[in-house]
Amino acid sequence: MIGDGVLSEKYHLEEMTTNSYQKRTEKNVVDSDDTVIYTHGKLTIEQNKPVLHLDAHS
Repeated sequence: MIGDGVLSEKYHLEEMTTNSYQKRTEKNVVDSDDTVIYTHGKLTIEQNKPVLHLDAHS
């Protein structure tokens, strides 16, 4: 589900069974080519993937 209904099947996405923000974010990083992550502190995800980390506290 998305905010205004069901996401079109043309995107071939599967909803994760976890409510863990950390696990969902890490899965997004693993499955993407590039990722931008906005945080309010330390980034705890460590993957060998291109990640741009923008910390609002810096």
